[in-house]
Amino acid sequence: MQNVLILGGSYFIGRRITEQCLKEGWAVTLLNRGSRPWTGEPVTQLICDRDDAAAMKQALKGKAFEAVIDVSGLNRKQIEIVCGSLDCPVQHWVFISSSAVYDVDRCALPIAETEPLGENPYWGQYGADKIAAEAALISSCTKRGTALTILRPPYMYGEYNYVQRESFIFHHLTQNQPILIPASDNRIQFCYTGDLASVITTLLALPAQGIEIYNVGDKQGVSFSEWIQHCANVCGIQANIIPVHDAKWKAKDYFPFRDYDNVLDVSKIHQIVMEDTLFETGLAKAYQWYCENQHEILFKPKLTANEKQILSELGVK
Repeated sequence: MQNVLILGGSYFIGRRITEQCLKEGWAVTLLNRGSRPWTGEPVTQLICDRDDAAAMKQALKGKAFEAVIDVSGLNRKQIEIVCGSLDCPVQHWVFISSSAVYDVDRCALPIAETEPLGENPYWGQYGADKIAAEAALISSCTKRGTALTILRPPYMYGEYNYVQRESFIFHHLTQNQPILIPASDNRIQFCYTGDLASVITTLLALPAQGIEIYNVGDKQGVSFSEWIQHCANVCGIQANIIPVHDAKWKAKDYFPFRDYDNVLDVSKIHQIVMEDTLFETGLAKAYQWYCENQHEILFKPKLTANEKQILSELGVK
């Protein structure tokens, strides 16, 4: 049985990973701020702010884990604190990074793990902090002799997603509202949370050593309009898509994705984990969850106001 520490673990991606670890029969300890208390099969939950070095040392004192899955790590400081707080030997560390680490202006599509990292103009400090977090973990795990797996997903989707991405489209479809998209109709790529969780437990069950980095996600990207059509298919509602050509509006002003091609080469991980959840199968599960939990999803007032303004400028009532 694996004895696993999950940093995060009760929100969106982390919750699916926790569920998968429990399904494997592993003993799971969650460390998070407790803003979303765990409900489900029994776990040990440590309530702690991972930015508080003293509190982390106290929370993890005397604890032993075979594996660590870091879902919530955002920057170098957080990595250094948790590495300095664990005094047990860890066999395998898994870190959830992001496609935001790639310097997209210097990368060929689809972006392979070997492409250069650097400032991503679409993600700014978030991407830079993830790069620093990766570097800190590589340094620490190399010194300790701990196997390290870094996973770089594109956009995540699935149940428990309180971020207004697929829920944004589901809302517009069910309310019979037009959906504005950038006229560029760029290509983006998704990773279903259940697939990411399966990748992690598969990798933890295999012998591992050294540093491995994998892009993770569906084998194919989709355009903005194709993604919306997939969402419409699972809702059984026809989508009214309106492209926005006016350059004064940035995509993030009215749309839940940044306006650039974000497609990764995922062939490396698919040599180990062959199958993905069919896109519309995953979206159907996400839609069911949305229908049951839409009251908990808060839509940004600024985004709604921008939509009204753009539709007014386009003469759409």
